[in-house]
Amino acid sequence: LSDGRTRGGHLLEGTVQPTLEVIVLESPAHLRRRKRRDLGIALIDLEA
Repeated sequence: LSDGRTRGGHLLEGTVQPTLEVIVLESPAHLRRRKRRDLGIALIDLEA
């Protein structure tokens, strides 16, 4: 944010060499998770 505050997210670990540029955009799309039985977890389904 312009006043230096941040909004949350998740990054547990990362290595970048030599640089990384991240752009975060707001989207009107509603993300849905679907259970992946083969993995045993629910992942965001980008085709929903």
